[in-house]
Amino acid sequence: MLSSPPPPRHGFESRTSLTDLEFAMAAIVYNTGRYDPAKRLKQGHLSDGKYYGEWIFEYLKLSRTVDAGRAIATGRYVVIARGGLKLRGGPGTNFDSDKTLPAGTELNVIEVDSHDPSWVRVDLEADGLFDGDVFASFLAPAEQHGAAREDVLEPA
Repeated sequence: MLSSPPPPRHGFESRTSLTDLEFAMAAIVYNTGRYDPAKRLKQGHLSDGKYYGEWIFEYLKLSRTVDAGRAIATGRYVVIARGGLKLRGGPGTNFDSDKTLPAGTELNVIEVDSHDPSWVRVDLEADGLFDGDVFASFLAPAEQHGAAREDVLEPA
């Protein structure tokens, strides 16, 4: 029985992030099954005068120019994810989650991640101590989210 060769290793297995060039290199390997360092990005399918690797790299650069949404500041927030929000041990889905915060949970954002501002460090007990990281898109400012507060009366 024939077996396929092992996948190429480029030393990224233990990394939590890649540069755009490294990401494009990994995309080339995924697309073609190999990467030739001598060719750099000029690998994969040639289309409209550019190779797959060049298109991927151009797309990554362009994606960095897109506004990622509202900036989040430190302060009091409420979880607005219907199914809850995972509290993780670091900024990213590659970090484990031991707890899911139910919708309506109030928390303090104590710091925005410097590498990926879509992740924030939070304090759940209002004691100023770090409890974990959450994805900021599923948070709303507490003062604008009256439904999460118990002292707000339900309309008659």
